[in-house]
Order: sequence, then C-alpha cells, then structure tokens
Amino acid sequence: MRCVLFFLMAGFATLCQAATDIQVVTSPNGHKAWLVEERGIPFVALELLFDGGASIEPAEQRGGVNLMMALLEEGAANMDAQAFTKAKENLAASFAYQTYPDSVSVSARFLTESQDQSVGLLRQTLLEPRFDIDAIERVRAQIIAGLKSDAKDPAEIARAAFNQEAFGLSHPYGSDLSGRISTVEALTRDHVVQAHQNALVLDRIRISAVGDIGAEDLGRLLDALLKDIPAQSAWPLPKDAELALATGVEIVPFPTPQSVALFGHLGLDRDHPDFFAAYILNHIFGGSGFESRLMQALREERGLTYGVSTYLASRKYADLLLGQFASANDRMAEAVDILREEWDKIPVMVFLKQSCNWRRPILQAPIRCVLMAMRRSLKFWLACNNRGCNRAICKTAIKR
Repeated sequence: MRCVLFFLMAGFATLCQAATDIQVVTSPNGHKAWLVEERGIPFVALELLFDGGASIEPAEQRGGVNLMMALLEEGAANMDAQAFTKAKENLAASFAYQTYPDSVSVSARFLTESQDQSVGLLRQTLLEPRFDIDAIERVRAQIIAGLKSDAKDPAEIARAAFNQEAFGLSHPYGSDLSGRISTVEALTRDHVVQAHQNALVLDRIRISAVGDIGAEDLGRLLDALLKDIPAQSAWPLPKDAELALATGVEIVPFPTPQSVALFGHLGLDRDHPDFFAAYILNHIFGGSGFESRLMQALREERGLTYGVSTYLASRKYADLLLGQFASANDRMAEAVDILREEWDKIPVMVFLKQSCNWRRPILQAPIRCVLMAMRRSLKFWLACNNRGCNRAICKTAIKR
C-alpha cells in the first residue's frame, strides 16, 4: 500500500513539474511574444500569426493573399525557388506559410547552431520575396487545379453553397479563401505585392516561440527578424458577419451515387458564458466518434452512413455549429429525418447520466438553454443526385 501511495504521489509531483512555464517577452523594440524555454532540445520553433488573413483582401482580388503566401517559399532576394530550397535544406531549417480565413501564419523551425543564418533566411522571405512571374504562373495553376477539383467534390459543393447563403458574397466568409477561378486568373504581380504589403504588418502580429532560447536572445532575434516590416495595413479588418440562415433544406443537384449533407446554425463565441456547456453538448451529440448520439442513431442502429460528426466552428467574425455526413441517395431523406429527431430529443432529456455517467446536473440547465435557443434555425445543404434523393428530400422539407 505504501509503495502504491508513493508511486501515485511521485506521479503527481512529476505532472506538477511538467506544467508549462510561459514567459511573456518584450523585445527592446517593443515586440511582444510568448516563450516556452526548453533547453533540452537543440532547436527553436517560432510562430508568427498576422490577424486579417484572407478576410482583408478586396472582393475583386479574392485569392490574392492565398497566392501571395504560397509564393513566399518560391524564392527571395537573389535566390530563385531552387536556390532558396537548397539554402534552407543546408541549414536543416523548416519554414511554412499558411493562409486562413482570419489570419496568415509563418512557422519556422531551426537548429540552435544555425539560428542566425536561419533567421536571416526567414527574414528575406518576409521582406524580399521575389514573386517571379514563372513562379506566380506555376502556383496559380496549382490553385486553379484545386478549385476545379473542388467543383466536382460533393462535400466542397455543399460547403460553398452553405457559406454563400450563411454569409453572402459581401462578407469574406461567404466565399473560398482560395478565390474563384475568375478572380485567381485576374490576379497580377502588382496584386500579389499589394497583398504582401497589407497582410504582413506589425500592428496585427502575435508571436510565440518554444525551444532552446532565452528571453533576452528571443528579444534580439525578433528585433532583427521584424525590422522594416510594415507597421500598418491599408486594408481594414472586416466587420462581424451577419448570418442569413433560414431553417430548411436546400438541394444542390450533382451527379453522384452518394449524397453529402452539411448542416448547421448559429454557434457561440468562446467568451460566451455557455460556451463550455455547448462544447459538452456537441461532444455528446456528434463530436465523440462512435459514442456520439448521431453515430449511434445513424450508423450503429440503421447503417445510414459510415460517419457523422459535428463541431463548434468559432471564427473571429462569426460562430457556427456545423456537422456533415454522407449517405446513399435513396437513404438521405431518412438520414435527415433521424438527425432531426435526435436533435429534438436533447432539450427534453436528462442526457448527462445516460451519455457520460456524470453526476453534475448543474451543467444540464445551461446545455438545455443553449440547444433550445438554437434548435429553430437548423439548416441543411445537400449535394446529391437529382434522380436519387431530390424527391424524398423535398417531401421531408414539406413535412417540416
């Protein structure tokens, strides 16, 4: 017994010691960063996040920020794409550039022994990207190929239709951050340069670092890396999106043997007092794999789908609860009906004991309130074969 007790206490002590110590660092030039210092590894991971992302670009230049970020690794200063890749590999460094609806990110990993050279190389991609015409055309072709592929993907078709109705084309959330084929084809090198000048700015930056570096060294690194980066953007941040979802079912005809359904409604901001209640509700309803209510009802009990899931999509300018599943055309109407039945059950059931074996009834009331406030706005978008599911789905929609 004493041995077991000692083991448990030792394990608890180890967990306490393993708690992450996050330092707030301010560089001599005023750049703020979060640092987790870990001397046991011989490298540093650095993350730069710039707020705005694809949401700040003009509508007629949709896809410009995405194209620009993809070109940052296609050469810088006096190095073309091949020379830049070789220089990076010689330093055993790793750089990644990503575009998101609300931000763009620059991620770097580099060895302690080659830190100065790696940071210098990273700085060249931020300040002196080449944006060569041949690189622009090559990456443009890749993006257009992806957009053409999405146009034949039922899941992407349903997602695009849902977003367009939910947000409208007047808000950036209403269209794909990669742009449309027409807008991507119209982008010029000047547009790419303009996106670079406005997406990577200091007054929208957030920084974190982990690894073999101290606060003082990180401050000097940031000042060297970010020197001469533009201070502000001429492109304003967007306003909060106004959702225009109406209850019902919308069908997007598409020739496919298996239909895809995307459903959703207004969600909750992370700062909302009931957010964690909604998070627990979602876990039980559709976010916990085979143990979720939807998986039990749609797959385990009826075999209507291979998988169904729901999730809270918390964005900076709008919050949604979304879900998706696929089913055979002739069974989609039944699947939609069952999902709605499961949705309607939750507010009137004591589900915490049944689903989780928890004895925390204090959580039950806010979860019920969250769902009851949302349930009236559930909206389905379906990409499916005209012959297979339209008639049955229309009957379902009329019944509702």
